[in-house]
Amino acid sequence: MLYLESKLSRSVFTPQRLDVLKLLGSQCAISIANAKLYTGIQYLKENLEQQVEERTRSLERSMRETSAALAEASVYEERNRIAQEIHDIVGHTLTSTILQIEAGKRLLYKDMQGGVQRLNEAQDLVRHSLNEIRGSVHMLKEDKYADLANMLHELIRDTERNTGVIIHAAIHDLPEWLSTAYKKTIYHALQEGLTNGIRHGGSKEFHFSLMPVGDRLEFRLQDYGIGARMIVMGFGLKAMRERVEQLGGSLSVDSRPGQGCMLWIDLPYQMQWIGEKEWKKSRL
Repeated sequence: MLYLESKLSRSVFTPQRLDVLKLLGSQCAISIANAKLYTGIQYLKENLEQQVEERTRSLERSMRETSAALAEASVYEERNRIAQEIHDIVGHTLTSTILQIEAGKRLLYKDMQGGVQRLNEAQDLVRHSLNEIRGSVHMLKEDKYADLANMLHELIRDTERNTGVIIHAAIHDLPEWLSTAYKKTIYHALQEGLTNGIRHGGSKEFHFSLMPVGDRLEFRLQDYGIGARMIVMGFGLKAMRERVEQLGGSLSVDSRPGQGCMLWIDLPYQMQWIGEKEWKKSRL
């Protein structure tokens, strides 16, 4: 506030002079306000730079921690994948090899040549399994499962030849665009299902079907072994369930004493229409 007063003279503060004083006062007020504003801006600028630096350091720490966590998770996932594949390969091959050796031992006393042939086939199985395991350890090639139907038929033929079981298979036309994850899951599910049916159920006959139904793939494997009141999931079945659930699917096992065992797997997928005759998968 500016206060001016004089008792010695009159009419010192004329209207014109009062207007000048008002103008000066206004300019002073504006200058003071600008100074405060400038000071505030400088304060915000300095603090903002500091906050940005702190936030940047925090984000860098978070990114390093996230990167390390992702790397660890990737290693863990790959380790589990290899362990599952080795389990499937070893379990299936050992079951077939044991049956071949038992058949060879029985034949040695009746048909020496036939018994030796059985033992040679068992030896070939072990060698094949060793190569499969080496392939898993050195990261299995993605194109191994390119022709899924052919791989499944080959697995069925090998199992029938090596174990003497009968497998009735109905593999319908499968979409060409199925991802490798889908193909691996289906192949190892059949491998594990046959191994369990032979080893634990003593089954000599199987019915297998795989077909696309609507927006899902239906996998069904029925064995005619001894069955069980309750199924206890071992490493193989647990690994199979994890694979299926990772693809958003479901797995169930139905078994009764004397009625064998049924393995149910449903794998959903989404399709979208492209052109007039081409279906393409949009999810995987």
